Amino acid sequence: MKYIAILLCCCSLIVCFNEEYDKKIKKITEECQKNPATQASEEWLKTEDVSVNLEGEGSHIFCRLKLLGSLKENGDIDMEAMKTDLSSGISDPEIVEALVEKCGTRTPGSSPEKSAIDNFRCILLNYDKLKKD
Repeated sequence: MKYIAILLCCCSLIVCFNEEYDKKIKKITEECQKNPATQASEEWLKTEDVSVNLEGEGSHIFCRLKLLGSLKENGDIDMEAMKTDLSSGISDPEIVEALVEKCGTRTPGSSPEKSAIDNFRCILLNYDKLKKD
């Protein structure tokens, strides 16, 4: 039953992004999956559950966010690129602003992969909360 609840939660996150953005993410995901060093497990890709330990998926998440332009090679967050990226998938500018404000800061001393995980998790968890308000 937990699996179904998690799957429904994750699917509700995906559905709320526009179709063009979903296609862009799918293409980037495929690109990152081509490289053995940045492959995520197929099991995780089915749900993209952010409540689990994502350390094993860090290189994949970093690859995706780097290709989107939200993260720089060193793991720093590019807030303008993050805002542009989020705006292309979320139509509500207030939600985009709130996400950039809440998730646009890197944890000092974190690795690029950890920065990516933190940013990815922050955006998905907070987006879900914000869209319900």
